[in-house]
Amino acid sequence: MGIIKRQSIYFTIISYLGLVIGAVNTLLLMPHFLTQEEVGLIGVFSALAFPLAAISNMGAIFAINRFLPYYKKLLPPGKIDLPLITVLISLLGFIFIFLIVHRNDFYIFQWFSKAPLLVEYFYLIPFFTLGYMLCSIFQALNNGYFYTVWVGIVTEVIFRIFNLTIILLLAFKMYEFYEYLHIYVFMFWLGLILYIWKLKKETNWTFFTEVSILTKRIKKYMFPYSGFFWFTSVFSVLATMIDTIVLAGMQGLEKSGSLMIATYFITVTMIPQKSIVSVSVPVISESWRKKDMDNLLKIYWKSANNMLWAGGFIFLVILLNINQILAFLPKSYHEIKWVIFILGMAKLIDYSTGVNQNILSLSRKNWKMDFYSNIILVILLIPLNYYLISAFGIIGSALANFVGYLVYNVIRTTYLWVALKISPFNRQNVLLIGIILFFIGLFTINMYFFPVSEMNLIYNILFIFFKSIVFVVVFILAVVILGASADVKDLFTSNFVYIKNKFR
Repeated sequence: MGIIKRQSIYFTIISYLGLVIGAVNTLLLMPHFLTQEEVGLIGVFSALAFPLAAISNMGAIFAINRFLPYYKKLLPPGKIDLPLITVLISLLGFIFIFLIVHRNDFYIFQWFSKAPLLVEYFYLIPFFTLGYMLCSIFQALNNGYFYTVWVGIVTEVIFRIFNLTIILLLAFKMYEFYEYLHIYVFMFWLGLILYIWKLKKETNWTFFTEVSILTKRIKKYMFPYSGFFWFTSVFSVLATMIDTIVLAGMQGLEKSGSLMIATYFITVTMIPQKSIVSVSVPVISESWRKKDMDNLLKIYWKSANNMLWAGGFIFLVILLNINQILAFLPKSYHEIKWVIFILGMAKLIDYSTGVNQNILSLSRKNWKMDFYSNIILVILLIPLNYYLISAFGIIGSALANFVGYLVYNVIRTTYLWVALKISPFNRQNVLLIGIILFFIGLFTINMYFFPVSEMNLIYNILFIFFKSIVFVVVFILAVVILGASADVKDLFTSNFVYIKNKFR
């Protein structure tokens, strides 16, 4: 747990630096210098590329997460052939998938007939997908070598600085949207270069090597496992992107642009979750290898608690200030207030169940349940999105996510309790859920009765600042006094003692 706590702190600090840059990009620049249709195009690019990359990589990332500890233990860095194998198989998968896409582009374009800008630039999707796929493989390798802080710098800071730079060049009329989009799709290729550089710098790692004896011995386990997650990964990613795809097809890119901005607010709350998951994966893998169930249970409890108090706190700050925050956006985006609320409630359900997905996917006996639950989720989300979007528009996509993820997490949590007798719900976590729901109830009243702020920029900033300061104090005191999080209490008391001693 020492590794998790230490690297989570570093990763979170880096992530919040990225958050500031991302807020400038998403709230101040993109809505004002790109049309709503162009913003939607960026969102749909990701919604298409991420599932296609998940299919193409044939479960390579899961193979790295599961088997890299064995390679590191039994082989020197220069003899580890796992990267070569995963990249070659992924490239074959990529070629196969895009041959299918090319043969069926008529039907794809027909579905997106209300999104002509997407059809116009669809030829960039393969390049964007390939860059993301290869970048994800080497990101997993960096995580496997515990270069989690470097991963945070690349994904949370460098990518956002890259996007900030190219948006500013667009804003200053250095080029048109056509050129901007062609530069944007290069982003993940930059990440790929940086991840490879890190591996070369820190280890005696080499990409081109012969097939090892270890691979020959464990291939009968590794390839079925990877093949199985060829299905699992695409269902998992498709579940997060299906709303954007369906919304773009049914209502056009403008609504997808609104959904992209709304989703950004939820992405902000996911920063602690991403850091916890990122550093937990290798530790969970080691715990399964050692069959250390006590450590798995501690990780389960701690991950749920830390995701809840950190992610829940950020979500509450957003709800508290939502009327002032939306004032920074053009009026066409003000419809996303309740979309943010519903999507945030869905994520809170996810946070409360901790790293259940990783515990399942890295288990030798229980990993198939990860696949089955993802299938159930996608089977739910496709019709839910179609019918709810037809009935309620963009609000319907948020409602579909809430219902789908509620069922999904109930299934996973119940299975882990029945199969392994572990649960994320201890006394502290239940108390924390109660505190968060109490504040959500208060802030929902404010959201319902008061419209988006019409105050000027300076007043909005000051109002957000002072309200947030008061809430921080009240929230921390509530968590500490009620004993809802040992980590928050330790953080609060240790800093209090330090300040007291400093000024004694």
